[in-house]
Amino acid sequence: MKWKRGRMTVAAAVVTAGFAAALAGCGGDARRGSPPFLAFACEQEQRFFAAFAGPDTAHLVTGDGIHTLVRIEAASGARYAGGADTLWTKGQEVLLIRGGRALRGCAPSGRQRVLADLWRDGALFTAAGNEPYWALTAWPDSLVLVLDLGATRLRHALAPDTPWTGAGTGWSDAAAGIAVSTEPGPCLDTMSGAPSPWQVTVRWQEREFRGCGLALGPRF
Repeated sequence: MKWKRGRMTVAAAVVTAGFAAALAGCGGDARRGSPPFLAFACEQEQRFFAAFAGPDTAHLVTGDGIHTLVRIEAASGARYAGGADTLWTKGQEVLLIRGGRALRGCAPSGRQRVLADLWRDGALFTAAGNEPYWALTAWPDSLVLVLDLGATRLRHALAPDTPWTGAGTGWSDAAAGIAVSTEPGPCLDTMSGAPSPWQVTVRWQEREFRGCGLALGPRF
């Protein structure tokens, strides 16, 4: 299996915002309903990420760790609590209580829209980093790596039964010169401060890229 190289002439911000549309032809099963995650921001641009593991568990990713919350009774919406954290969601409404204090102005962020589009298009995993900007998205049939501020796009075909080395620990293809490895986070984006559950390292040929990533599908 080999990488296929393509050229793109859009800026990095456009690549990020339109990633799902640009890569929709790379394969994936369309999904319906609400995605099993929520990226949101609260007062003073504090950013958070929650992954919902089934109907009764949520993993809240913050700058200080990954916190497991369990669903508790609520008059409406879905409410999760654990330790000093409580997360309540109802449609587009979000309430987060940390250490007994309710944070003001919580709402889904622009990141949520980008991730939700990827999820609906069938993406399984996404990661990105800065200085220089790069992004990796895994689809059921391929890995797509975007480099050089969006100017370079590489696609690596995957077999349907491609093995990944355990739950979120990584994958490699020595013949193609590509390796993806992950370590438990939290990992904070160096520009926005948005948290992700995994630290990600991508090695392609002689180049190495470090950033943050999160799962969008069951294979990850």
